[in-house]
Amino acid sequence: MIVSHQREERDHARSRLFLIFDAPFIHLLDRGALRGKVHASDAALMLARVADAPFSKQGWIFEIKYDGYRMIAVKDGDTVTLNYRSGIDATHTFPEIVDALTSLPHPYLLIDAEVVILTPEGKPSFSRLQSRVRLSNRFEVAAAAAANPATLFGFDLLGVADLDLRPLPLDARKNVLRDVLPRLGPLRYVDHVETVGEAMFEQVEAMGLE
Repeated sequence: MIVSHQREERDHARSRLFLIFDAPFIHLLDRGALRGKVHASDAALMLARVADAPFSKQGWIFEIKYDGYRMIAVKDGDTVTLNYRSGIDATHTFPEIVDALTSLPHPYLLIDAEVVILTPEGKPSFSRLQSRVRLSNRFEVAAAAAANPATLFGFDLLGVADLDLRPLPLDARKNVLRDVLPRLGPLRYVDHVETVGEAMFEQVEAMGLE
């Protein structure tokens, strides 16, 4: 009876913690989210496909493709890990991104993103990014983070707190991500347009982006 009572107390305590930490997201359970953390090793990433030409189609969303490296960012309490799509750890390469994620008030986040170095004109520079990636000396990394800071562009949120968001539609996950990320700084939300892919392509081309 004592063991059973302790287990009940432990389960009750966990339920209270769930309500405290996940209160802003509880409504997502009614939309299809599941309880349980999503781990990076379990996250299957959506990959870009080459199309013959720009197109517009109902039910599709269109985003800017940034010239950077795909990255999975995980915040678990006070611990942040950054991994390229290949699985290689990039946590120590981008300390400014780690600091920004650590400061977010949510206990757990799993973000599908792209890490980018922006020029003073606000355009991605892959050559600048490559120069950052090659660094391993922590003093050089710290200096480069100050002189050539990176930006993490998040376009999907697979998990938040103790919730698995993967069963939700992409636009619903993006809505949560938009609320999670700050408006300014090294963490940015990737917005999108619906349906009108051809018009967006023309705008992106005019801006000199991919």
